[in-house]
Amino acid sequence: MGMHGCCDPLARQAVAQNLRDAGCPEADVARMMQLLDEGRTAELVQSLKCQRCRLIEDLHKQQKKVDCLDYLIYQLKKCACRPRGDQAPADPCPPQDCGGE
Repeated sequence: MGMHGCCDPLARQAVAQNLRDAGCPEADVARMMQLLDEGRTAELVQSLKCQRCRLIEDLHKQQKKVDCLDYLIYQLKKCACRPRGDQAPADPCPPQDCGGE
């Protein structure tokens, strides 16, 4: 029987597409679809939770990168630091204010 409430081939295709849209590699999509076909819902749900955790971990890594850029922008604005050129800044920031040593 399988698919438990997902017997329509279009619904099955929608599940597979949803997995792809969620970033699941094709091998995982195939494995998860097999679990669905075999009615192994508990295992499928566990696999989905694992994929969700991986996405959350990736999200946190990306957020950390954004936070680093935000901090740099904050420091640059706070110090009004300017790129070095022919002219030195009239009132350079003390190194401790710009994150220096």
